[in-house]
Amino acid sequence: MSDRDALLAAIVANQLEDTPRLVYADWLDEFGATDLDRATSEFIRVSCSRSTRPGASMPRGTYPWIEKNWQRLLPTLFAKYPLPAATLEDGHWAGWWRDGRVVSTQWTDGVRNGRGNRHFYRLYLSIARGFVEHVERWAVSINFQVVPLIAADQPLFAAQEDHRKKLMRNMLRDPRRPVITPVTD
Repeated sequence: MSDRDALLAAIVANQLEDTPRLVYADWLDEFGATDLDRATSEFIRVSCSRSTRPGASMPRGTYPWIEKNWQRLLPTLFAKYPLPAATLEDGHWAGWWRDGRVVSTQWTDGVRNGRGNRHFYRLYLSIARGFVEHVERWAVSINFQVVPLIAADQPLFAAQEDHRKKLMRNMLRDPRRPVITPVTD
């Protein structure tokens, strides 16, 4: 097991404790090589403080960091789906907004189905204490397109893969799941 994996395992084993996260941030400062590593370290430091009790709200300074930097935590996703709040070429549309620690994104991919409607996707990311903690998605196809991209950058999200797959299977069986109608022009 690599040092990175051991540190992440300690975080998973102590979800409510900040100390393993801060140790991981120190390790990233010393050995991290990518902007994702730098962003994760910054976010851990701004969102975890030794004066914050486990499970408490994040410090107030965390939210401006999220506003400015949350996309740095998901470079693989945004390499494929850039999400500026603007109309993109060929009728693609993307937007994002933040409410506390939840970042919501939605976009169309420009692909039209048989009725001429564009595919529409919506994704809610709960970001806290250094990592994406939870992802809620609308549209089953997003599971196959976006989830692997998030898992590539977010090790704690990836570590929950078996649990996530079980939830996805249950969601597919649940007739009450939300159904999104594609956006039409």
